[in-house]
Amino acid sequence: MTLARNPSRFTTLLKRLSHLSVENPFTPPSSATQKPRSFATQRTRNGIRVTPTIRKMAEEAMLDYFYSTRSLQYMVAESMSKNSPIFIENLLKKVSCVSASDINQSITKHLRFHPVNEFEPFLESSGLKPDEYTHLIPSGEIFLNELLLENHHVLCYCGVDPKKIGKIFEEARDVFGYETGVLASKIKVYEDFGFSRLFLSKLIACCPRMLVGGTDMELVKVIEKLRAIGIDSDWVMKNLSEEVSYNWSSVHCALTLLRVVCNDENELYRLIKNYPRLIFESSGRWTLILVGFETKLGLSARELYSLFQKLPQMQVEKCVSNLRRCFLFLKEIDMEDDEIQKVFRSHSWWISSCTLKKTSSLLVNLKAYKTRVCKAVKENPEEMKKWTMGSKVQPLPATEVYLDSKAMKTQFLLDLGYVEGSEEMERAAKSFRGRGSELKERFDVLVRFGLDEEDVKEMVKASPNILTQASDVLETKVRYLVEELGYPLSTLVTFPSCLKFTLERMKVRFAMFAWLKGRGKADPKLAVSTLLACSDKDFARYFVSRHPDGPKHLEDLKKKQQLL
Repeated sequence: MTLARNPSRFTTLLKRLSHLSVENPFTPPSSATQKPRSFATQRTRNGIRVTPTIRKMAEEAMLDYFYSTRSLQYMVAESMSKNSPIFIENLLKKVSCVSASDINQSITKHLRFHPVNEFEPFLESSGLKPDEYTHLIPSGEIFLNELLLENHHVLCYCGVDPKKIGKIFEEARDVFGYETGVLASKIKVYEDFGFSRLFLSKLIACCPRMLVGGTDMELVKVIEKLRAIGIDSDWVMKNLSEEVSYNWSSVHCALTLLRVVCNDENELYRLIKNYPRLIFESSGRWTLILVGFETKLGLSARELYSLFQKLPQMQVEKCVSNLRRCFLFLKEIDMEDDEIQKVFRSHSWWISSCTLKKTSSLLVNLKAYKTRVCKAVKENPEEMKKWTMGSKVQPLPATEVYLDSKAMKTQFLLDLGYVEGSEEMERAAKSFRGRGSELKERFDVLVRFGLDEEDVKEMVKASPNILTQASDVLETKVRYLVEELGYPLSTLVTFPSCLKFTLERMKVRFAMFAWLKGRGKADPKLAVSTLLACSDKDFARYFVSRHPDGPKHLEDLKKKQQLL
């Protein structure tokens, strides 16, 4: 039986509702219904202090105005007067009165000559704050219309808490413009699918858009599938949040996917009951992302089910974030794809609960290179449990290879003339990056070009960075400077840091220098350090700008180098 067909039942129910608290017993109190505002420091325009008694009198005057003067239904008038503290506070600041006992009459007189915008107390009493409802107030209207009030009563009759109706007005405003009987018929359709009034009130508060357009069949399918596996509407109500809105198409998609993962409906029932967030958190979107992520890493349906059973009691979004963070870490330490798959297929359940530190931080704290860390993870992935945010990361135990490399590096430094155990040698050990064998190999590259060994020692001590690059790169730079450009080896001794610059920078700078020199715009005796050490901005200012076509030629040189 619809509301339109039984007006007497509707009227009787309204009378009953007018004596009930507008609080809904199964929802937590909203911020508007919590601790009452204190008006102890507020004053009217005439300086009368607004006490709780004055506030009570103001509420009574508002109720009398909305109910007797404006002829609004009692339930609406009462809610607007009792649940609009900000509106009443602002009203009292405008009222002129001689004494506190005169407040009721003064408000009544003020409202008679200064009609208020009824949408303000209506929307505030419906659970919205001024900054949330200001843009919702219809332009050019100050009085609540009959259709709005009629649809408001239909929602209340369905069991929706009046303090939650503001969300419906905000997200599905069309509902309040429906002609008589339209909203009731939409609700009746859901009732015909077996939705109780209590369940519908919760759904409408969570998902106002279900009342706009046609029936939300995705919602109906979700509820029917849950019923089919033994999950009733009481459980659904318990796990829905009125603070968010739901995309039932996404929820249905997640539920369908979980059914594929499970062997039978009993497994699905246990999974959903234990982890409702799998379908309700962000409407199941993070579950879909999680399944896609793990599937790409090779997990089967049964492995996914096992993973879901072991998921930590935390948000799915956070689980996905932790898994992704670990994946990026393994990629950054250059672990092979098949090895990464092995790690995730066996350890995803605990990785999802651990937030790893950043790779750069871990490499410093572990005091190991990527290859060493990668090997440690392969041998025992659970080592990563010790590398999470908030934990103190201990260095990896030294290996035989590491100890040999350290010994070779120490010997290399001693050969350069550093004193063992001195502070100078400790600083040098940090400056010379690389294994001992690599440092010696790069050192020998310079000696093979004909440089005196003592000169090379002074060069690398003055600029340790030149030994951080691969031997072939170092050799290419020396050949370019000495063999192609014709600079003497003494140039390297005088300015060893020239070898730390990229080969591309060298070629662009020297090509530009040759171009300017050919046009008489550069000193042929210009030092290598002058050309290479200055910034790009200074190079352009002091050299390139010497010729009108200089900037264009520089850009052409850069493009040519990029193509090589």
